[in-house]
Amino acid sequence: MPRDLIITGLDIGTTKIATVVGALDDRGRIEILGVGVHPSHGLKKAVIVDVEDTISSIRQSVEKAQRMSGVEVRAVYAGITGDHISSLNSKGVVTVTSPDRQISEEDVRRALESAEIIVIPPDREIIHTVTRGFTVDGQDGVRRPVGMCGARLEVETHIVTGAATFIHNVVRCIERSGLDLDCLVLEPIATSEAVVSEPEKELGALLVDIGGGTSDIAIFSKGSISYSSAIPVGGNHVTRDISVGLRTSFEAAEQIKIESGIAMEELANEDEIVRVPGLGVGEPRKVPRYLLGQIIQPRVEELFHLVARELEKSGCEQQVAAGAIISGGGSQLPGTAQLAERVLEIPVRIGKPTRNLIGMTDSVSSPIFATGVGLVQYGARYPREEVPLITASGMFLSRFWERVCRLFHAEN
Repeated sequence: MPRDLIITGLDIGTTKIATVVGALDDRGRIEILGVGVHPSHGLKKAVIVDVEDTISSIRQSVEKAQRMSGVEVRAVYAGITGDHISSLNSKGVVTVTSPDRQISEEDVRRALESAEIIVIPPDREIIHTVTRGFTVDGQDGVRRPVGMCGARLEVETHIVTGAATFIHNVVRCIERSGLDLDCLVLEPIATSEAVVSEPEKELGALLVDIGGGTSDIAIFSKGSISYSSAIPVGGNHVTRDISVGLRTSFEAAEQIKIESGIAMEELANEDEIVRVPGLGVGEPRKVPRYLLGQIIQPRVEELFHLVARELEKSGCEQQVAAGAIISGGGSQLPGTAQLAERVLEIPVRIGKPTRNLIGMTDSVSSPIFATGVGLVQYGARYPREEVPLITASGMFLSRFWERVCRLFHAEN
């Protein structure tokens, strides 16, 4: 298969690094060619704290994906997240310059540049500028203004920023792993490609991607993202609670969570027993499974109360008619969706990356691969020459502006 049709997603998470290799076929479908997963060493709450360990984990994940796919991975679409991420909505306004008042691509470019004139601290950088819609002479809801007539063009954008140091560390680790970076993508934007449908985005939906160290939040309305953030609670907090509550190692607690964990105490039968390895020498203890639910449920409830607070903070409580989609490893605990519905008071479903995929789909059908698959789908939607590429120096390549109108057209 031609190399320009091969797309690789690199999900650099707190607990795992997942590499997904896919190919775009002539019908617009993604064929999954291979997957590589390796435990993530060197990150804490989605932020790199040990460069060498992170590089080693990336290399091993990529090598596994290469062996499965038979494809040499040279460049990746990589995800970025963490509680250093913040976002805001910004507007840009320009006067149409042509004598016949016909809006050109140059007018669109100037409007987008105007929207990016915002005051941010010197230690932060823009990761994404997502076009949400245009207004021509007071008429909003315009999606493709090029060719229309008007005197005044406005654009509304969603701008995502992150801490420059953390961004550069991610880029350097990828480059030192021997990989080129096609694009650095905010993880909830990538995840939405895999688990949130276009009708849901149009109607209004909340995405919650529960990772190991953090949980990503994104709100979509009228077909595009309107709010994004990250909260510092994830699956590792649940594991730590189990470790402390049952007096066992973190590794044993993680295994107990995977095999027997429940997000709601009421889901356990009274006669169900869980074996708990001790910290020292001796036989494993036996505890009722409902006790495990008593430990896990408060933490999961806390997570969704924080999500509800973010939803309120966004001012979009009335704009998520399609409900919530939860994904990531933390969404796999039985009862998570039911508990989320109880706290958020909106319909909730589990998001699995199954849409428009062929090939080795069984390898990525779990919510834990939502971001990795989403990165591949993002790469299929926005080829390398059409996306903003951030380099180790922190500079965006100007080629993004050359194709900005085509990118916006593809999105809509």
